[in-house]
Amino acid sequence: MASIDFSEEIPRLRSTLSSIEQVTDVDALDAKIADLERQASAQDLWDDVENAQKVSAALSHAQSERRRISELASRIEDLEVMVELAAEEDDADTLAEAEAELTSARRTVRSLGAEFETLVDSAHRDEMARAEQRMRVEALAEKAIPDSNRPPVPESIRFPAGPAGTTICRSSASESPASSKADR
Repeated sequence: MASIDFSEEIPRLRSTLSSIEQVTDVDALDAKIADLERQASAQDLWDDVENAQKVSAALSHAQSERRRISELASRIEDLEVMVELAAEEDDADTLAEAEAELTSARRTVRSLGAEFETLVDSAHRDEMARAEQRMRVEALAEKAIPDSNRPPVPESIRFPAGPAGTTICRSSASESPASSKADR
């Protein structure tokens, strides 16, 4: 079996785990778990069955996510101890076991990394879509205002609803109902 340089591999695993913890925001996850546990322990939780199911499912998911990260951190620590023992005792069996654990930990890190990368990509895509949508709305609002010196209409002003729930645009809002019918 090829010799593995644990002095490079273990720090690499720790670095990837650290990135996963940052993306996950472990402190926020812990706070979310604490809040969901508080909600789940409320005496009237099951008065609203639908909400109780949502709280229970969210708590279970958050705890599972946290447990996976914690277990991986423990595995990496155990791997370090195993490698130290194998080196101190010149124990080939323990070293082989450490190599097997390293391979398994790599798979777990890759799996977690891929999941969190997918989540980050999804969140990024969603945020980009929202930003593009805001830009399209702003562009349409600017097109609706002629190039005159008229200032943009404040967002607080709502346009009146037209027939069948449609919205009347600015240019036709000032027209009378009779003139707009005559134009049709």
